Amino acid sequence: MADPALVELVISSGSDDAAGARALRLLGFAADLPVHVIAVRSKLLLDRIGGPVCPPGESGTVL
Repeated sequence: MADPALVELVISSGSDDAAGARALRLLGFAADLPVHVIAVRSKLLLDRIGGPVCPPGESGTVL
């Protein structure tokens, strides 16, 4: 599971660009590419949700 504090820096409108870019790099993302966020609340484990959201072979990473 990704560091929740880094994810918060990436999605927060209150963080500055440098902090967001650094957080993206630490999470393994390129800072110059768009980021799409999907929030899911479920009793299922993350790996059971990640497959349908981002099937193997498609670009992207599920955090």
